[in-house]
Parts: sequence; structure tokens; C-alpha cells
Amino acid sequence: NFSQYGFDFIKNDYIKRCNFLGKKITIKESDYKKEYFAKSIDNNGLLIVNDEFDNEYKIITGDVLC
Repeated sequence: NFSQYGFDFIKNDYIKRCNFLGKKITIKESDYKKEYFAKSIDNNGLLIVNDEFDNEYKIITGDVLC
């Protein structure tokens, strides 16, 4: 279960349900919005994105707008 094995226990199922991976998305946090390319999910469940300059970021919090 999740409490025993952590995110690895659900990672593959979670990624299958992330219909925004491989697409341009907008991340909204409070009044701030920024466009990214949704690249993948890391082993801790963080969203890995690239900006328009191909800089990579890990998103911890925010709303994903597709």
C-alpha cells in the first residue's frame, strides 16, 4: 500500500491517468500563471516541466490548466 511503499506504489497508474503529459499546460498558483511543457512525473510525484527556453523545473504546488 501507499503508506508502506510511497509514491512508487502508484506511480505507473498515476502517470497513465495524467492526460496532460507531453503537452503544453499552464500552471496557476495564486494570481500567477505560466506556460510550460509537461515532461514527466519524478519518483516523488513532482511534475517535471520545461519552459520556453527549455529550462527544467519541478512543480510542487499549483493548478494544472490544460
